[in-house]
Parts: sequence; structure tokens; C-alpha cells
Amino acid sequence: MRSSFLATVEKRVIKILSRRFEEADRFLIINLLYLGDLIFSLPLLAEIKKQRPGLKLDIIANSNFTGLIKGAKFLDAVYSFDKRNSLLESLQFARKIREKNYPVSLNIHGSWRSSLLQFLSCRDYRAGYSRFGQKFFLDYSRKWQPGDRHMADYYLEWIDFLDLEIPDHPELPEVEIPVQALEKLADKLKNAGFWIENRSQPGRYVVLNSGGSWESKRWPSDNFVRLVRLFLENTSYNIVLSGSSADRARNERIRAGIRAKLRNKESNRVWNAAGRTTIPELLVLVSRAELVVSGDTGPAHVAALAGTRVISLFGPSDEIMYRPYNFNQSRVIKHEELSCRPCGEKSCPLGHHRCLREISPARVWSAIKDLVGLGL
Repeated sequence: MRSSFLATVEKRVIKILSRRFEEADRFLIINLLYLGDLIFSLPLLAEIKKQRPGLKLDIIANSNFTGLIKGAKFLDAVYSFDKRNSLLESLQFARKIREKNYPVSLNIHGSWRSSLLQFLSCRDYRAGYSRFGQKFFLDYSRKWQPGDRHMADYYLEWIDFLDLEIPDHPELPEVEIPVQALEKLADKLKNAGFWIENRSQPGRYVVLNSGGSWESKRWPSDNFVRLVRLFLENTSYNIVLSGSSADRARNERIRAGIRAKLRNKESNRVWNAAGRTTIPELLVLVSRAELVVSGDTGPAHVAALAGTRVISLFGPSDEIMYRPYNFNQSRVIKHEELSCRPCGEKSCPLGHHRCLREISPARVWSAIKDLVGLGL
């Protein structure tokens, strides 16, 4: 009897959410998560705009990543929230958003920071996930239960709660590449010797991302050295080592390892781009690459958004939930025989890091040839 009563209450609350959304002329999304998570939310946002084209659809996102989506035609406004803001700066930001009087807001982050930001920014109907007891800040809350599915598909479930139709074959939407980012990256590629002047376009290159937000997501540097050697010895591709400024020293060690094994002429085909590209420039970089090889980290998902082929190496994270969302153009490589993965830990609890350490460059090379068709 109690479960039946709760189910009835739940249906009524969902009906209120869908009605408030139907009546709204503006809708605010809050997502302060990492770059990959922001990309996973884009199918939801694009689908909302597709089915409600007259709706003003805005988003508050992490300021580190908003450059990626400012060219998205399905978004009307992108607000950048800096997580380094002081309390006073955060309150001032919330007040500016509150003045816009959004009738409905949806928080798909679910942290205390984003929940408080939503509570302070939005007077009216607030919906979102209750991950740590935030339901008291929400008019409608859902438990955080992604289960055994991709995060993009989990976010898309909100479509049903908004009384819209879930698409049969969801995919990542197109995001326009800023012209300025293209021009700036062209200059950087020219300086690196990767630009073919007479064709006014980049030469063939692959992007290898050696970094990762967690130590446990990083494939060993020695393995990257061996993989780069395979490219240099067997193909005409140049190599771009991407990453943040924190990955620059790691990439230099990889370059040093390559120089120790190959002639300088060959090692000069490797450019360390870590910390040298903005997020929009990264989108340009991977969109023009033949292939991206990366762990479970932002550049792999930016490549998927750009429609570029991706080889992703999965260690502690769950590939079902977090793999690049372009299934036909990506391959996932994981350790098949370890019962301890995916553990979801930032450092190996057992201290051996076998989940990535034991993925050999030869295995990655084989997957590359299968995906790209190098014919080697």
C-alpha cells in the first residue's frame, strides 16, 4: 500500500515538472562537471532545443570548459562559473542569474556547490539529482542511479520527465568551431612544422593524449614512447602530444625517450602541445587529426564531439558509462582479466596499476590499424 501511494505521489510530482516546463519560455541547465561530463550532457540539451525550438535554453557551466560550447547553436546563453570564486563572487554571480527569473531550472551535476548555486540563482521550480541529500533544495529530485548505461543516455532520461520524446538513436550534436580558434591553431601548427603551405591545410597527424585528471588514468610514459616509435617508423604521420600544462613535463620525457631511440629528424616529427591550446583550439586540433589515442579523459570526448576516430584506454573507470559517445568511430581497450577493475579510484588501491600498465603498445597498435586501416 505504501509503495503504491509513493508511486502515485511521484507521478503527480513529475506531472508538475512537465507542466512547469511546458509553460516555461526559458530553461536553465546547471552543469559544473568535468569536460567529458559536459559533453555527455550535450545530446540532452540539443534534443530539448530540437523539440522546443522556441524555448530559450541557457546553461551555467565550468568556466574552464565553456569555450567548447559557446558556438553551440542549440544554446542561447552560456554562463561561465569559476569554481575558484570567493564566496562574495559566487553570491554576486548567483544574484545576476536570479535577476533573469528563470521559471524552471535543472541541475544535472548534483554536488553541494551546484545545488547551492541553483538554490540561490533560481526562485521558481528547481529539479535535479539528490546525490548527498540535496532534495531539500529541490522541488523535484531524482536519486543518482546511473546503473549499467552510458552517462549520456542517463542524462537523456530527463527528456521523458519533461514529457518530450526520447530519440531512438541519440548522438553527439555538432558544435561550431570558432574561426578565431582555427586561425590561432593554424599558426601554432605552422610553427611546429605541421602545416603544408601550398595546400593551406595541416599535414597528416595523430593526437596522443598522455595525461589524465587522475594518476590512475595515465598509461605509462614508456608505453607512449613505444607507440610513437611505431608511428614514426611505419607511417608518415606526425605526432601531437596533447594535454594540459600539467602534462607538459611528462610529454617532454616522452619526447626524450623517442630521441634516445631514433634519429633527430624522426623525433622532430613530434610536437608537445600540452598547455599550448585553449579548449576551442583543442576542438580544432582533434577535428583535423586522423586519430586520437587517449585514456578516459577530456580530449578523448572532445575528439568524439568532433567526429574523429578515438582509441580510448580504460583502467579504473567504467567504459560502459564513460566511453567516447561515438561508438562507430571509437575502440575501447581494457584489461580483460582483472577482477579489480573498474574500481573508480584516483590511485590504484592495490598499488600495481596493472589495469593500464599491462595494456601493451602492440595491442594498441593493432587496434589502431583495425580502426584507421593503415594497411600495415
